Amino acid sequence: MTIAEIWFDISKTAIIGASYAILLYSFFTAAFNWDISRPENDRRIIGDTFSGLKKSARLFSRSYKELMSGNFATALDGFNEVKAMKLSPKEKAVLFFFLGKTYELMGYPTNSANFFKDSIDQGISFDEVYIKCGRMMVACGNFSGAEDVYNELLSRETYLDTVYTDLGMAFLKADEPDRALEAFSSALKRNLNYAFALGGMAVAYLLKKDAENANFFYAKAVLNNIEELDGFTDYYIGIAESQGILESLTIKPKPKVYIDPQSLITQAMQN
Repeated sequence: MTIAEIWFDISKTAIIGASYAILLYSFFTAAFNWDISRPENDRRIIGDTFSGLKKSARLFSRSYKELMSGNFATALDGFNEVKAMKLSPKEKAVLFFFLGKTYELMGYPTNSANFFKDSIDQGISFDEVYIKCGRMMVACGNFSGAEDVYNELLSRETYLDTVYTDLGMAFLKADEPDRALEAFSSALKRNLNYAFALGGMAVAYLLKKDAENANFFYAKAVLNNIEELDGFTDYYIGIAESQGILESLTIKPKPKVYIDPQSLITQAMQN
């Protein structure tokens, strides 16, 4: 899924309070500089597990190929067969990750989050597993669980540079803009995911109905080349409108242009 598609993934709209609905999980989700879904990252996670000629290794390999081919239901059946076999803790950790990934791709964030957490509990240590776990917890509304996962990752000496912005997004979706500001500020102080964090600051200030600071951080995000600027701007304007402060923004919505569908059909027939 591209960043632009994520921006407009309305299926993940969150209702916050009683009066406005905004995209919070999908906002920024793909705008990180670490693609945690690439096959080479999968190979790092698999490592030397499920190697050799054991039945579990062969079945895992076939199931992984099905997953990469988009045959999610078949992959899930295969991974569940492997799950019923005798496995080492390391094999369980890897298998649980891919069960989580399969459920994520199928659109079941609760199941996905549970398996990512099981993978962590079995001893997997890759940062991307923590990030995926936290994002799925946010997607299913388990904000405190996501906070715990991100804080566990932050307790390490090194971590992926998206963790503070992920934490900020969790607080935004939980309708806690002050805590979101703290998380995004931490990212800015450490120069981590910088443009993204600036955009997060702008959104948090919109939720506080502080148009002056929202305008300031929106401008800084633009100057720092935030990804998918058009999509972000539309999103930003939508939130301001839902908050009743659209007139206070320095950026204004583009005029809506009505296109008559019948005229398009007529034009196509003439061509």
